[in-house]
Amino acid sequence: MTGVWEIVKIHECREAGLSKAATANRLSKDRGTVAKYWDGTKLPLQKPTYQRPTKIDPYKEYIIARLEKWPELSADRIYQEIKLQGYNGSPRTVRRHVAKLRPQKVREYKPYETMPGEQAQIDWGHFGDIIENGQRKKLYAFVFCLSWSRIRYVEFITSLNMAIFNGCLHRALNYVGGVPSTILFDNAKTIVSERVGTAIRFNPELLETALAYGFTPKAH
Repeated sequence: MTGVWEIVKIHECREAGLSKAATANRLSKDRGTVAKYWDGTKLPLQKPTYQRPTKIDPYKEYIIARLEKWPELSADRIYQEIKLQGYNGSPRTVRRHVAKLRPQKVREYKPYETMPGEQAQIDWGHFGDIIENGQRKKLYAFVFCLSWSRIRYVEFITSLNMAIFNGCLHRALNYVGGVPSTILFDNAKTIVSERVGTAIRFNPELLETALAYGFTPKAH
């Protein structure tokens, strides 16, 4: 489709003295298009936009006024009110319209805050494989982090068994200089024997370690 701006360009070429053929070549248009708009009497018509009226249109001002005064009103309550005034549309239409008028609620994120010494978190990371004593082994990182101060202790290991874990934990607690009240773990098999929904069964060896050090294990 040829736009108004392109037609203006055709007229500029004509006023400059160019022929129709030269204008078509300059603007990369076919000669028929140039000839069609050469005299400026045939401008393209834009189709008028037409918005189809809806059943809720007569009640929009009322809905706005009600929500400005009582923003807590539910869409169902608004529907009942305009229904008494003659509205015969669907409740769904009212709900959609009210949702557009309400400001979107932004969910506020509040990080969980702990007191000093209250909680630590232990995670494991996998860092590929290494060759140790001629054998290929998986390389893991034991990461201990105090939730309040964010002090971290990291140790690289090649096994996730309980003996290795106890050694890492002992060195981590020595590093931070104490034992937190709670230690939060992920769902590693070393820690969690079974989980069904929110019900967690910890590894019995972990429970013995927790009892010996005096912390409460939790899993997330």
